[in-house]
Amino acid sequence: MVGMRRTSSARVVSCVLEGIDIADAKARVKDGYASSMTLEEHKAFCEMVDGLSDKEIKELYATATKWYMDTSGGITNDPQKQATVNKRLAKLHQDYLIARGLRPQDTAAWQMKSKPLPDDINQQSIRAIKRSNPSDYIYLTYQEDEFLIDLWESGQSFKNGVLIPADLFWANTVPMMDCVISIDERGCEIGNGRIVQYRIVIFEEAAERIKLAQDTESDLPVTVGAVIPYHEGFSCYFPITTIRGLDWLVSDGEVGWFAEADKDKIKLLQNGSMRQECISLMETWYGIQIALLHPAVKDVFAHPQRTAVDSAGGGNHKKRKRKVKYIRKHILTLDKLEEVSQSKEQRKINRKCLAWYVIGHWRTYKSGKKVFVSPYWKGALRNLRKNADGDEREREL
Repeated sequence: MVGMRRTSSARVVSCVLEGIDIADAKARVKDGYASSMTLEEHKAFCEMVDGLSDKEIKELYATATKWYMDTSGGITNDPQKQATVNKRLAKLHQDYLIARGLRPQDTAAWQMKSKPLPDDINQQSIRAIKRSNPSDYIYLTYQEDEFLIDLWESGQSFKNGVLIPADLFWANTVPMMDCVISIDERGCEIGNGRIVQYRIVIFEEAAERIKLAQDTESDLPVTVGAVIPYHEGFSCYFPITTIRGLDWLVSDGEVGWFAEADKDKIKLLQNGSMRQECISLMETWYGIQIALLHPAVKDVFAHPQRTAVDSAGGGNHKKRKRKVKYIRKHILTLDKLEEVSQSKEQRKINRKCLAWYVIGHWRTYKSGKKVFVSPYWKGALRNLRKNADGDEREREL
């Protein structure tokens, strides 16, 4: 532990500079600042870096390394401690962007190419995806989409761009674990004029992973599910990741892949467009989950169509009985959503919410202990705190 005192930063910098590769140092410096600069600023910065001598590159790299060491408290081989360091640095970065009035999509990093998930992590997530099958299919237009998103985004202040709350995972109250969502954006002025279809699956082991992070007070990222957009020409997915103590789901921009050809295509796609797609799809999904937990709006999901799906496996079908599974099909309409969310008297006057959702969040005490405050409903219907299965909405962790 002696080597991890304050003086360790100078020694580490010295060791780093001994075997440094100038080209690698240039690339690391450029990439490192991309998430903190606008595209124009980063372009000018890269031109400046390219004009530096080898000695100046070393000095710049040494300065950046020393700042990291002094800010993080030192390099560690302990994954748990490193995760805590990463979380602290992420919070500093977020505060910096807010102070500058920048959103992630305003930075140069947004314009960079996407990175495929490492092979081992990718295969682990694919196995978790394959262990589940969609139980519900939800069909809506852009109008119902806006209504569902408004259920939770209304009244929220997103200083750093729209973020997806992580509260449902930490409160263990995700009512619909695996579903396919179809949004008809034809006719929408700001949409793509097409039908957007995707699947979101929450892994069956998500609750166990969350509990383990709670019990061990772990700051390691927890992968709880995947967003699977239905693209033409290639297949990919976005991991859903959360970290204890953070109110929002996190993303490092890495994208999952199902085939080697998909992996190569991901490298050609813009990081920002992929991240924005993930956020947009999650906005609707989170709105659906909140609707299922809403004391009144959940009624629109009460009577789905029951549709048979042929789920026969591979192999010799003559020797294997064909299995038929049933899925629930929900076709949402704006009229029905507005009807269940308002009384007749209020509909004559104006659109007024009878219940609104308070997003769960982490509270940090002076001792440093973090406690999760469960999400809850407020308003005239707040006493009807029932989720889609009839369980109490508020949970003690």
